[in-house]
Amino acid sequence: ILKAVGLGADYDRVPAHTLDHARQRGQALHAAIQWFHEGTLDEDSLHPEVAPGFSAYQKFLVDSAFGFEAGEFEVVHPTWLYQGHPDLLGHLNGHRVLIDLKFMDTVHLHAATYQLTLYRLAWEAQQPDQPITGTYALQLRHDGTYRLHAVPSGPKEAQLAWAAVTVY
Repeated sequence: ILKAVGLGADYDRVPAHTLDHARQRGQALHAAIQWFHEGTLDEDSLHPEVAPGFSAYQKFLVDSAFGFEAGEFEVVHPTWLYQGHPDLLGHLNGHRVLIDLKFMDTVHLHAATYQLTLYRLAWEAQQPDQPITGTYALQLRHDGTYRLHAVPSGPKEAQLAWAAVTVY
């Protein structure tokens, strides 16, 4: 939806093979993080290209005391019928939050804002008694460091997100 209406990150100038490699690397990291939380990850099996991202994620967990609740799950808005797959749901500083993982050195926060807004709106439509009070992009860098970016997902962002869904 977001790419179709011009709110997604623009990777049109990136060669297809480069995007495919980055996508595979990101999928492998997402799987490793999910398996870690399920208790089934063999850390010795991590590919060398994925290991720095996983190390960054572990640093984030230690530094933030993030309380993992769920990951890689589906949300579907019951009225608008769009779906999404938030990366992480949990608690940060006493708040229920959604976190989108970004395994890259440069994060497109504008696109992440609307992606997370749509996830939040779908979650809250499905779980009205469990509101999301924070949305974040967790940038996992290739040097093993991380940066947590707070991204807005309030009424202003919801207006534009609803417009995107309507136009799509």
